[in-house]
Amino acid sequence: MGLAAQAKLVIRRDGWRAFFAKGLAFVGRKAEVPFLSARDRLINTWPARRDLPAPETLCSPRPPFLVDPATLPRRVDAFRRRCPQAAERLLAQADAALNNRFDLLGLGEVFVGETIDWRRDFVHDVRFPVRNFRRQNYVRGDGSDVKVPWELARLQHLPLLALAWRMTGDDKYALRALAHVEDFCRYNKPRFGIHWACPMEIGLRAFSVGLTATILADRLADEPRRRAKILRLMEASAAHIEQNLEYDPNLTSNHYLGDLLGLLAAAIAFPELPHSERRREFAVREFRQEMEKQFDNNGVNFEASLPYHRLSLEIMTAAYLLCRGCKLELGLGFQERLRAAYRFVSAACYPDGTVPLIGDSDSGRVLKLLGRADNQMHYLCELGTALFGEDLLVLPIAEPDPEVYWWLDGQVDRLEQARPRPARHRAFTEAGRFFLETDEAKLAFVAGPVGQNGNGGHAHNDALSFTYFAQGREIVADPGTYVYTASAEWRNRLRSTAAHSTVRVDEAEINPFAPELLFTLTDHAQARGDMEDLNEGYLELRGRHRGYRRLAEPVELVRLLRCYPSGSVRVSDEFLTAGEHRYEQRLVLAPGVEGVLFAGARKANELLGRIQAPTSDYWQWVGLLSWAGGAVHLLSGGSDDHWQVEPGWSSAGYGRKEPVQILVRRWRQLGAGERSFALIL
Repeated sequence: MGLAAQAKLVIRRDGWRAFFAKGLAFVGRKAEVPFLSARDRLINTWPARRDLPAPETLCSPRPPFLVDPATLPRRVDAFRRRCPQAAERLLAQADAALNNRFDLLGLGEVFVGETIDWRRDFVHDVRFPVRNFRRQNYVRGDGSDVKVPWELARLQHLPLLALAWRMTGDDKYALRALAHVEDFCRYNKPRFGIHWACPMEIGLRAFSVGLTATILADRLADEPRRRAKILRLMEASAAHIEQNLEYDPNLTSNHYLGDLLGLLAAAIAFPELPHSERRREFAVREFRQEMEKQFDNNGVNFEASLPYHRLSLEIMTAAYLLCRGCKLELGLGFQERLRAAYRFVSAACYPDGTVPLIGDSDSGRVLKLLGRADNQMHYLCELGTALFGEDLLVLPIAEPDPEVYWWLDGQVDRLEQARPRPARHRAFTEAGRFFLETDEAKLAFVAGPVGQNGNGGHAHNDALSFTYFAQGREIVADPGTYVYTASAEWRNRLRSTAAHSTVRVDEAEINPFAPELLFTLTDHAQARGDMEDLNEGYLELRGRHRGYRRLAEPVELVRLLRCYPSGSVRVSDEFLTAGEHRYEQRLVLAPGVEGVLFAGARKANELLGRIQAPTSDYWQWVGLLSWAGGAVHLLSGGSDDHWQVEPGWSSAGYGRKEPVQILVRRWRQLGAGERSFALIL
């Protein structure tokens, strides 16, 4: 983001007084950079050994850290009996990690080379230079993506290797995990390079190392040198986070949660470290406050993104489990919002356990053992069911998810009595997320704020868009994200209005954004929605937004969706204006779904009977949305204008994209009017 763009954003959001205050602070920080960077080059930035506890003096047994080292032998045997398939997958992924093949982002399994170059983007073959963290620039404009090396350096494969050692007793797994810690420390001096530039990344890495050290506690007991390495890394991480917290009184996000988790992890895994008590108390206090700031009363995260809801929920769950293991209280309010956040995930899940990828997705996770697709979130339904004893399951389960088994000792038995919840409708009006569900289909509707207190950093221009699941698969989909800083063009393309199943007017964005402001989306639309049961066999969703009122001839859009017991859907768009405009209704098809449009109009009377629409209205049967094994009929109502099939893109995970089709209906109209279409099963 350029300085001019940042200045405009601060003035618009916070006013001139805040702009001058932040400007002075910014100039002061910039003036310090050369001196602080020079100082860091001249000193040893690792914590002094004399300031750390001697490794041989650490208490034994070690305190619980998600898992209790004292119960691990018993749990390993039970895991093999109860979860044989998961145990096999866990060992397979651990073997892949031994061969430097790691599950990274949405890329799947990636081979990073015979030796690990921690500063290399393995996908684009670009190496990041070693600079002081204050001068580190990781938005280079050469196609490289810092998230690739960041993801590997979170060290989330280490707990996997540690558990493989527990399961097999084979020392190769433990030795490789410890070797990766040592290798990382050797090539990543504190305060230098990309891995010390973002405190959140440091926090998630500290969590991984703390968990690994706990699982390997018996193996480390007689290895004071390796314990000393881990102690130095954890202290350096906690100190760096403490000095560089990603805190702003106007906005804290998942980044700040990652900072807090790192502080809490270091303090709980190694309470002997200096300042552990202070860091622990600070993290607990801040987690209580952030739960109220970042999750509403209905449990919905404020980032306007389902994948970021998952990331923040996993961080909050990790903090809750760490505190519970050490008998620290986060409070009843924290627990109730955490419970509600799991209910939201259950409400969002399709019947197959996947979710629509509404908003941004960077494939980030915290409670990670096995790789899974970004849209697979049923494990969270299992986790919430085991944690709180509620029936949140969408699918029956043959065996517990491994993450549920390992992180919830003693509570996994609740899954044996749990039953899948019935289909139901849920409205999260404050967040603008609505879910209509019948036995035959499910619809998700977006009609709410852009999140992050109006900053919209992880929102898309998706006001009044919807996704649609029927006949066992997603048919109308959200496009996902693909990349962030690696390509501003692609970043903006997949968050644009044209990439979503909504209405575009005069080819303008619902919420205009500056192309260089990759993590800002100002809420011009002020979208709002509500749900109503009409007691006529169907439910109705109504949403409206004001994003196009800024045009020379203002337009206000109202969208009405009716979902019938059969699973069919009728969509009506009303345009409130006195001017003339060009309109587009857009339908983004899921990967594998093909739009087949008919050359001429066909009678629609028989199909109209399925949605109780008056046959006197002007409707045409214009096409099919088809895939191997099924199809949905597309009906068009209100005029004789035509639909077209156009190319689009979809991203199922960060760093990956594939072509899809978008069905587009265009027309020009003077004054107010209405257009409808329907998807008929």
